[in-house]
Amino acid sequence: QEENGSSFDSELHNNDLLENGKLFPTGKCFTDKSIPSLVFNFLAAGTKPSVSTLSLTMFEIAKNPSIQKRLQEEVGSCIAKHNGFNYQAISEMEYLDQII
Repeated sequence: QEENGSSFDSELHNNDLLENGKLFPTGKCFTDKSIPSLVFNFLAAGTKPSVSTLSLTMFEIAKNPSIQKRLQEEVGSCIAKHNGFNYQAISEMEYLDQII
């Protein structure tokens, strides 16, 4: 049982072990104050790769005027064609899709 991890899984289902902190070597458990902080850290950490990618994309667009111009033309024509910035307009922006 221990080789495939099932004994550890059965310990996780025992609330007494979690409440007493026996699964944590330090003897510390999650508190009402630490759980929201941990959740926020998980969510914030997940956004960093997206932010970094978008920042680099914007930098590359700014560095290349020909790409910027072509992208501006596509966005402008799609918005004009669909009378505004909506799902249909965005779905027709093939060059923007390639860049992102």
